[in-house]
Amino acid sequence: IGRAALGIRRRSYAAKPRPITKLAPSNMPIQLLNVKEYMLIGFQKLITLPRKIICLVMMSLIFVTSPAIAQKAMKMASSSMEPTVQKGETISVNAFAYLTSEPARWDVVIYQTKNNGQPSFSVHRVIGVPGDTIVYGRDKHLQINGESVKIEDSGIGQNTFRRFTESHNGKQHFIQLDSSMPAILPDAVAGFPQPNLCEFKDGGFRCKVPPKQYFLMGDNRDMSRDSRYIGFVLAENIAGKADSLSAQNSTK
Repeated sequence: IGRAALGIRRRSYAAKPRPITKLAPSNMPIQLLNVKEYMLIGFQKLITLPRKIICLVMMSLIFVTSPAIAQKAMKMASSSMEPTVQKGETISVNAFAYLTSEPARWDVVIYQTKNNGQPSFSVHRVIGVPGDTIVYGRDKHLQINGESVKIEDSGIGQNTFRRFTESHNGKQHFIQLDSSMPAILPDAVAGFPQPNLCEFKDGGFRCKVPPKQYFLMGDNRDMSRDSRYIGFVLAENIAGKADSLSAQNSTK
């Protein structure tokens, strides 16, 4: 005789779904959560992550899906970076270069500044990073943290302009000097914005680079309005790194 004929119903032994619980102190009742509440808690935890981490993840996704977004073109408006970058030359700017790293000494960077009170962008080379002590004498020779930067005449020049090679820690680049010009212009440094961090004397200067700031100079040293006159550049104002410098002029 079958179970159906006797009126016996088959019992189901399938495991019942267990409710999701959240921990509570022993003197409080356990609160049951449904799936929607559980998902909401996870989302709330996500949005409490540091904003920088979330931005890094988002920017990385953009970079992977469309690398071309990271590259921007900029035309050099002045001669302050000659001979490395000529006036009017178009350079490629990597806007993501410092997303997960910091500017390094000798990098050529693009940064935001002000020209006659109006926001603008300039291009200069990183000479000093946070913590560095920079010395630039009347002979136009650089010292970084007490170590001299090697300078050699390249034999190229016209009138009072001469091209030199600067070398330091295995890297080198060209600079241009004008023998008719002083290392600094005394009238121009009169309004230096951070006089407690730089000492101007004997035709040169000594500067201590503060945290999260950089000391920048143009390769055309005597025709450049750079950190000698405008002060240190905040890390947050650096917009990217110049990527398309010619092989003979770029830092090696």
